[in-house]
Amino acid sequence: MPTEIIISLITSLLGGGVLGMLFERKKRKVETDAIEADVMDKMREMYVHFIDDYNKKYEELVRENEKLLEKVKKLEDRINELTK
Repeated sequence: MPTEIIISLITSLLGGGVLGMLFERKKRKVETDAIEADVMDKMREMYVHFIDDYNKKYEELVRENEKLLEKVKKLEDRINELTK
């Protein structure tokens, strides 16, 4: 009788432990997937912010370059006038 109780107790503990491990594994997988999705969303937001900032700086540089080209053209014209 005591042997049967011990065996059933060990069996139930092992069975519960295995089931617990399986459920815990699934729970960790779901949590990991949620964390990965959150990280990917944050990375996407950072990338969009980077692209927006980069485009603004690029447009500023293009405008500045156009202004400088105009100044160079005016200076070249002025030089040509003075050398005549």
